[in-house]
Amino acid sequence: MNVSIKGDVSSDGGGAIDVYGVELSVKVQGLAIAINKNNGEGAASDGKCPDADIHCASTMGGSSGPKQGSLNVFAGGVAVHRIGDTRGCGATTLLVTGIRTVNVN
Repeated sequence: MNVSIKGDVSSDGGGAIDVYGVELSVKVQGLAIAINKNNGEGAASDGKCPDADIHCASTMGGSSGPKQGSLNVFAGGVAVHRIGDTRGCGATTLLVTGIRTVNVN
């Protein structure tokens, strides 16, 4: 699966991933990677907002950010989030960056 980076969106529309902390120091083609936040934080509101709080950014009481990641590739001890992995709201992450050369199992 392709590695997910800052700006990748939700399958529900919108919900661009934001990054902070360790992600800022781990880059793919100069762009910060996304990691599994586990609590689903770290993304903007997606296309389902404001219909249900779970589809809103964590600052709005929801969790549309990364929730799943690789079982064996980590950044700062946290699983790297991949294209197709789930988010806190149940959507998946879609590739919008055009980076198709870095795969994470």
